[in-house]
Amino acid sequence: KNTKDPLITTPQFYILGKCIGKGAFGKVNLGLHKLTGENVAFKRIDKNYLKDDHHKKKVFQEISILQRLRHKNIIQLFEVFDD
Repeated sequence: KNTKDPLITTPQFYILGKCIGKGAFGKVNLGLHKLTGENVAFKRIDKNYLKDDHHKKKVFQEISILQRLRHKNIIQLFEVFDD
């Protein structure tokens, strides 16, 4: 096996903590990565919100922007899960 392949993780790699915010299409929770001990934040999006094409486009647009941005005052997107 090639050890340079990135580790594929799932939501089970994280411990979900308390809710720290609510937005138009989801909630934000604190969390902890079980293997690294890294503190993280989860943005959980209600799948019912994604049934509307306009809303789905907005969510995917946000994901695309956050994947490219690198700034000290903006969160960094590490992973996207569909659970």
